[in-house]
Amino acid sequence: MGSLTIRAIERFATKFEIQENGCWGWKKIYSTDKYGRFSVATSQSKLAHRVIYELINGPTELHIDHLCRNTRCVNPSHLEAVSQRTNNRRQADIITHCPKGHPYSSHNLIVRKGAYGLERKCRQCDRAWSRKSYLRRKLNGESQRETAHQR
Repeated sequence: MGSLTIRAIERFATKFEIQENGCWGWKKIYSTDKYGRFSVATSQSKLAHRVIYELINGPTELHIDHLCRNTRCVNPSHLEAVSQRTNNRRQADIITHCPKGHPYSSHNLIVRKGAYGLERKCRQCDRAWSRKSYLRRKLNGESQRETAHQR
């Protein structure tokens, strides 16, 4: 990232406010995934939490995890550099329901190996998808053997 100028650091300090919970809430531009963005050059913006982390700790290739789980927080004491796998695992640990609202409980949970470690799936949603897929193949006159061969 290179070193920031004093002017850039002063500008950074005007873009967050300290909240009662200890977070430094970013109050300016957000990216589509709700992370604060900071312009470090005229044509370049970076994730605000990465800018402050690297300013204090130096550059890193690791993911910057929000220990407070607030993606708009830029408090350096709430940030930790971790592997993508650790970051994904921590995020998964706080998600207790699938996107359709079914609980990830022991009887409704499928755990499979994925590209970034273990992935959790909802058994109810998986069954519903399988039923729809079966009916779609049946209506189209496809056999399971033909479908498997096409994959």
